Amino acid sequence: MYENDNRGQVPGQNDAVVSLVLGILSVVLWFFGYSSILSVVLGVVGLVYASKSKQRGFDGGIRTAGFVLSLIGVIGGLCVHRLHRLRRRHWCARRQHLLLTRSDTPDSV
Repeated sequence: MYENDNRGQVPGQNDAVVSLVLGILSVVLWFFGYSSILSVVLGVVGLVYASKSKQRGFDGGIRTAGFVLSLIGVIGGLCVHRLHRLRRRHWCARRQHLLLTRSDTPDSV
């Protein structure tokens, strides 16, 4: 009956939806502190899907929102990961300092 069985979908629309979902997941993961590395990975994959969607000719708001959220997820995930590493380095240095200062004090009986 119909020659084109596209079912009303524009080429690249599915990629835009995937980009939006991955962008939301990446922002949620780093914002609530679950996994900043996974957030970066999902954000990069979301950026790839957003660019693939644009190459296929879809330039709607879903693609733009997916691109922006994926970019925020990547940047936020990298920042949170860096902060955790700095905090851990500071904590380890402080712990080592406390252990050294305790061993230097003589025991008084």
